[in-house]
This record gives sequence, C-alpha cells and structure tokens, in this order.
Amino acid sequence: MNKYFAQFNGFLTPYGLKDYDSLQLNQLCEVVSFDKGDIILKAEVKANFIYFICKGIVRSFIFSETEEIKTYGFRMENMFTTGYALHNYRNQYRSKVSVECL
Repeated sequence: MNKYFAQFNGFLTPYGLKDYDSLQLNQLCEVVSFDKGDIILKAEVKANFIYFICKGIVRSFIFSETEEIKTYGFRMENMFTTGYALHNYRNQYRSKVSVECL
C-alpha cells in the first residue's frame, strides 16, 4: 500500500471505517503533489477536489475589495482542505477562497 494511503487510512481509523470501505475510498483517490507557491484552488472557480494533506501546509485566502490579501486560515498535515463548505452545492461548488501551497 502506498505510504500516503496508509497515512490517509490511519487518519480515518478512529471514525470506524471498515477496511473494505477504506479500500473503496482509496480507489476513488489519487496522490498528487504541488510546489511551494502553487495555487491549487482559486476563488470563484468551481472546485472539483477535496485534498487530504499528507505533507506540507496550505493557506486559504481571498483578495478584499481593495485588493488586499486576507488570509482565512492554514491547514497542515493530516487535515483536509477545499475552497468551499460542503453545503455550497447551490453555488455549483465554486470556491469561496483560494488555497496556496506554502
């Protein structure tokens, strides 16, 4: 098993996911990597992915009306990140924030 999937499955273990269910979920996922400075999600663009961070840190931010960067938060290893709230289906999953790899 890929070390990243092992890390992901280890994160899920306390939630009682059965091995069979973890395997099915793993088959829907893929390992991707990004470089420092990469913007992996852009505000107002449809977000097609939810990321589980195995290594590194990201920040969520927006540009204010005066074009200032406003950082909303940071996510690090063993956390999920996305650009929208899961209830954002009415907005066609357009990202509310941009997410940058640090």
